[in-house]
Formats: sequence, structure tokens, C-alpha cells
Amino acid sequence: MTQISIQPGGGIAAHKSDKAETIYVVSGCGELKLNDRILVINHGNAVYVPPNIIQSVVNNSSVKLQLLLISVPPFNDENLQIIAPPPKVETADQHGL
Repeated sequence: MTQISIQPGGGIAAHKSDKAETIYVVSGCGELKLNDRILVINHGNAVYVPPNIIQSVVNNSSVKLQLLLISVPPFNDENLQIIAPPPKVETADQHGL
């Protein structure tokens, strides 16, 4: 299990792994992209991600997004293939909204 914190405007680069994982949203909200499908994720959501799915996460809110990444066997960098860097995101706070 890995805990990740993503600041507003940040994200996780597009990647895929040969391992399945479950992503649990501890707090905050954002967008999870699985291949070409975009899911809005919020506190309390859990999403199963099958192996070899291209995935990325964007925090497009004004608060920190905290995730738990759960995989069996445990995640390691050897299983990870980076596809693209995370997109740059602007939050409402950056526009004074």
C-alpha cells in the first residue's frame, strides 16, 4: 500500500503497470483517467484498475488530494511504464474564483 498526496494543480503522470491496483480516495477530489475514460473521484471512492491500463490522476481542485494505492503484490518501480508527464492544470483559486 502506498499513500500519495497531490497538491492542487498537480498530478500523476500517465503510466501503466503489469499489476492490478485499487485506488482509494482518502480526501479531496480530482480526475482519474483510465485509457480514454475520465472519472471524477471524490473522498471515499475506490476504483479498481486492471493490469496494463494507461492511467493518470489530476488534482483540479483547490485542496490536496490524498490517495491510497493498493496492489498485490506490492507496487514497485520495476512494474511501472511511464507513458506521458502529468498535464498542467489550473485551479479555480489560480483565477481568483
